[in-house]
Amino acid sequence: MPDGIFISEERRQELREESRRYLKELIEEVGEPSPDEMARAEAWWRPIEQHLKKSTTE
Repeated sequence: MPDGIFISEERRQELREESRRYLKELIEEVGEPSPDEMARAEAWWRPIEQHLKKSTTE
């Protein structure tokens, strides 16, 4: 039986692929986000990303 780390990495890859498929379908359905929408999304994501980076280095 594979160890938990291997299973966890495999699951992360599956989730990444599913996210890519979902975003592709969403863009096909509603179109590309506008520059303003992208800026809002990046502003929302930036603190989360910083927190995640901080959490992995501690």
